[in-house]
Amino acid sequence: MRRVLTGMGLTLLLTAAAPASPVKEKACYIDDFETPIRCVTISVPMDYDTPAAGNIEVTAAVVPATTARPAPDPLFVFAGGPGQAATALGPWVNTAFAPARRERDIILFDIRGVGMSSPIDCPLTMSGTQDAVTTFRSDAAACAAKAGKRARFLSSRELVEDIERMRLALGLKQINLWGGSFGTRISQHYARAYGKNVRAVVMDAASPVGNSIFLTAPRYGEEALQRLVEDCRANPGCAKAFPNLKPDLDTVLSQLGSAPLTVSAIDPRTGTPATMRLDADVVAGAVRSAMYGGLGWSLVPFAISQAARGNHAPLLALGSGAADILADGMSIGSMLGVLCGEDVELARRAEPAARSFGFMRDSYYRSFAAGCEAWPHRALPEAMLKPFTSKIPVLAISGVRDPVTPPDAADEALKMFGRHVHIRIDAGFHTNSNSRCISERIAEFLKNPQQQLTGLDCVNRFPRPRFMLSPTL
Repeated sequence: MRRVLTGMGLTLLLTAAAPASPVKEKACYIDDFETPIRCVTISVPMDYDTPAAGNIEVTAAVVPATTARPAPDPLFVFAGGPGQAATALGPWVNTAFAPARRERDIILFDIRGVGMSSPIDCPLTMSGTQDAVTTFRSDAAACAAKAGKRARFLSSRELVEDIERMRLALGLKQINLWGGSFGTRISQHYARAYGKNVRAVVMDAASPVGNSIFLTAPRYGEEALQRLVEDCRANPGCAKAFPNLKPDLDTVLSQLGSAPLTVSAIDPRTGTPATMRLDADVVAGAVRSAMYGGLGWSLVPFAISQAARGNHAPLLALGSGAADILADGMSIGSMLGVLCGEDVELARRAEPAARSFGFMRDSYYRSFAAGCEAWPHRALPEAMLKPFTSKIPVLAISGVRDPVTPPDAADEALKMFGRHVHIRIDAGFHTNSNSRCISERIAEFLKNPQQQLTGLDCVNRFPRPRFMLSPTL
């Protein structure tokens, strides 16, 4: 498959054919996995256009197959975010990847800037009296200063080349790819550039290349909210307890949009009193992030109803939970390094009206656009933002109630591939590979990507979340 990464310079095209990088190996541990595994580290150019500018190290954790004779094509795993470390997915080794591991090694690849790959760890301001946009811009500026010259070289253009260097260093002819959420973007970028080296791709919660989440997320978020309202209306207990769910949210957003509040509440993270700023952006972010999973979905109606009656503590708790995940599980440096030159750049080119929709309005875009003002970055080469054509077989997995990457997003991504299977989970949310039903389907697909999947009736048995109607029920 001919590479189409034009505009990246002759040097980069030459480095793709360079000999494998020297490999450093050591025993290491990942969460929820008792035995030591093999961690492989290679040195790669910080800037592939100017290799003499210096190197950084990237690392992959190799979890061995449980068979004595593993298949020659392991499964490379790319986490989401962007900014999450694949080596943090240790708990998923025994769930999402356990069936696939019966036949092949699982390689947890940490993209540069996260986990074990030259991490850029920066704190996020979790609460305060400033608005979120101002706070995020300040946090991004501080992180950029800490990252130094590395900040400009954390984009997808570098990630693709790092993955290829790791494949060469491990002596692998072909590999399979699993991406979750933004990891599906990495899979697509690599498939475009090095498709001849890819046997099959699994995309869980797909985000298509060439699309900006800052343009799609407000619309998908509004669609998810409407589904939640409909689910509540169809549930007798929820319908009775929260008959005015959408009007209540509109009231809260309108009130806080014109007059933000500084509230005293118990910080859910510490259990101590704290002063927090509450505005429409905070509420929109809390609702959106809560809808990512079944537990949050079940809590949103109660939190909205309470906020409409002046009790904002449940909404603050929802927002704090999401903020903890962002602060503890994501690298802000990696996140901005990828998003600024890709999604923010595409959204910036669009009309303002395209960036604003539904209850989220343009809050998502404004925060990251502010962060990118402080983050050194380059726009991705235009060729990386265009659709491509590939014959690689693909399995896509989508949760119908996913507020950011629903089935429509996967359908867009699948247009670029040949043979594909798309599993739509009506009661599914954001990423579903760690369910027994889906993990078995992944293993079956990887065993023979050309064969029709069996056992798909289990998809209809995903449980619906139970709405919380009061603090005790």
